[in-house]
Formats: sequence, C-alpha cells, structure tokens
Amino acid sequence: MKSELDARTIASLRAELQDLLESACAAGSDKGESRLVKMFYQGKADAYESALSLINVALGGDPDENE
Repeated sequence: MKSELDARTIASLRAELQDLLESACAAGSDKGESRLVKMFYQGKADAYESALSLINVALGGDPDENE
C-alpha cells in the first residue's frame, strides 16, 4: 500500500530538516567544542543535507531555487 504525502506535509518536513541542518552546523562551528564533538555535528549536518537533497530530487527539484 503506497501512501502519498500532501504538499503541506512535505513543506513541513523540509522546514524541519532545514532547521536541524542549521542547528547542527551552528553547534559544530562552536569554537569551544572538542574536535570529536565538531565531527559528530558535521556528520549530523551531512545526513540532514543528504535527506533534504533526496527529498528535493524525488520531488523534482529544490523549491527555493525557483524564488
């Protein structure tokens, strides 16, 4: 059984992933953090960015590029 997401759900998912990406980037750039913590947050940021890219490719592009 295939379920489809509506536009509002997809937009919400994109926004949540974007917020997580920005938070991970901000946390990973803190000068007071250890190298290991920075690597952890960079890994999280990479995962969130990959998820956003997959969603955008699957749906035919990044909606922000059209603005």
